[in-house]
Amino acid sequence: MAELTVSSRNLSVDDAPKVAAAISQLEKIGLKPLFPQGEFPRLAREMAEEFEGTSIPEPPLPVTWVDLALSGPAQVFANAIHFQDHCFDGAGEADYAEVVASIMALAGEEWPGATVSATKVMRQAPHGPSAHGDCYSRAGEQRAL
Repeated sequence: MAELTVSSRNLSVDDAPKVAAAISQLEKIGLKPLFPQGEFPRLAREMAEEFEGTSIPEPPLPVTWVDLALSGPAQVFANAIHFQDHCFDGAGEADYAEVVASIMALAGEEWPGATVSATKVMRQAPHGPSAHGDCYSRAGEQRAL
């Protein structure tokens, strides 16, 4: 079997123009920026500063810049937000519900009356049972995320 080798490098502030370009591209596909286009370079620089030193693929993938554009310190888009999966590690049920509620709120009037609660759910994972606080409810309907 062939061994896969993945190269990486650290993100730097010099990468800010690539993040700004990703913000512009996301605007073109329907995401609604909360800032005028003239502020994209400043926002991108803030994001690059926030994540400076983070390991990214070398060469970077286009999705690398999109991921950064969606997950910076300031919310850039009115109708999109990104949370890393590991952000939920150790979160309490109330914290988890608050994060899910903020994501659901992006739907605005298309999903009125959404309420969120979290409960521990045991699932069978590849290495045994795994507990997740990952349920939400909407108007009496309950689903697992």
